[in-house]
Amino acid sequence: MSRLIFKTTDLTKKYKESTALDHINMSVYEGDIYGVIGKNGSGKTTLMRIMTGLTFPTSGEYDFSKKDIKVGAVIESPAVYPELSAFENLSYAAIQKNVTGKTVVAQTLEFVGLEKTYKKKVRDFSLGMRQRLSIGLAIINDPDVLILDEPINGLDPAGIIEMRKMIHRINQELKTTVIISSHILSELSMVATRYGIIQDGKLIKEFSNSELEEQLTCTYILAVSDKEATLKLIEEECIDILSLENNKITFRTDNETLLTFCEMLSDRKISIYQLQHVRKELEDIFLEIVGGDHHVSVN
Repeated sequence: MSRLIFKTTDLTKKYKESTALDHINMSVYEGDIYGVIGKNGSGKTTLMRIMTGLTFPTSGEYDFSKKDIKVGAVIESPAVYPELSAFENLSYAAIQKNVTGKTVVAQTLEFVGLEKTYKKKVRDFSLGMRQRLSIGLAIINDPDVLILDEPINGLDPAGIIEMRKMIHRINQELKTTVIISSHILSELSMVATRYGIIQDGKLIKEFSNSELEEQLTCTYILAVSDKEATLKLIEEECIDILSLENNKITFRTDNETLLTFCEMLSDRKISIYQLQHVRKELEDIFLEIVGGDHHVSVN
């Protein structure tokens, strides 16, 4: 496993009448694209604000792997100078972050796809261009960790695709660990390598992309001649039932167990009317874990 680059221990943030974060224990490893998932108001932004020093925890600890680690961030609205060009914004950021080198600003402009904006003022940029500039400002000093809070909010489909590609490039080409939150789970599943689900201020589950893939690909819908006997057999075999609807049983298991289970049904003269393999999505897993109403999107 890669080296631990960031962790929290019982991280808690309380306000007068509410608890935004409740004893969060989170681990991020070097090279991760770590997706933070949660309903609106679950505590995602509070967690990221603590990571970047914009607010402080009430109790608990958070630690990066080394004292001189460089962290870049885009939290909430893009922070730019609207009356200046992209080049001028990046030049000022380079000075503030003690970045030297005559070509670093031009290289960053090219990396975020703004090399042809020339003297155009940022006030005249589209939302997508502003967002790319914000990321340019965050990565100009080649950070070890990049924190992005809802980076695709408000972007059109083309802008979302560009942002997805850029996040991959930052992670792969710049070797930057990325921590990203998004309520558009279909997009998050295309970039993240590990996930953490936050509900009501608590981190209730962490899992890797490979663990997610296992859950996505091992779900089946079954219809049989004797539902009660089948349910009893499922219970005996400790197979994970996800839902019961009319005559259909939705369950999760591995291929080997499935084959054995079908043989058992045959031995008991239980006829299989339907056995359908279901490809689930990240949103389905999220809803299974947190349940109830939600404010996430698949588009």
